[in-house]
Amino acid sequence: MEYYGKEKRPYRGIWIAFINMIIFPIMIYGLFYWAATTKTSLPHDEIVYMCLGFAGLVGLIYSIICILVGMIGDLFEAMITRIRETIQFYGFFTKRGCKYYWYNFIHDGGPIMWGFFLFMFANIGVSAFGFVNYFILLAAR
Repeated sequence: MEYYGKEKRPYRGIWIAFINMIIFPIMIYGLFYWAATTKTSLPHDEIVYMCLGFAGLVGLIYSIICILVGMIGDLFEAMITRIRETIQFYGFFTKRGCKYYWYNFIHDGGPIMWGFFLFMFANIGVSAFGFVNYFILLAAR
């Protein structure tokens, strides 16, 4: 039950989203790899790169869906408020301001947002690596 003054817990339940950010791409990679090896006669390298591309793409789509449904919306608001209050109360790059900022960063769920973006950019990198190498192999064939 929500009430005024209740402490928000930004870390509660977020582990499910992070596990899904790892599990979904792995499952898609396995599914595409199984389908491509049993149903086609493509070379092994092309299959691996194609599967990496699609797995990274699925991870990126999952990240975008999480952003659109507002899973990290409160974390964006907390980041803006944290920066504004630090500058307003302590000035720009003071010792007390940095302590205040880092305390609020940990307390308000800042590592969740940056970890989320780390996974998102890793999925972009995996997808780009897979598709670029797949199309290079197609062009060389």
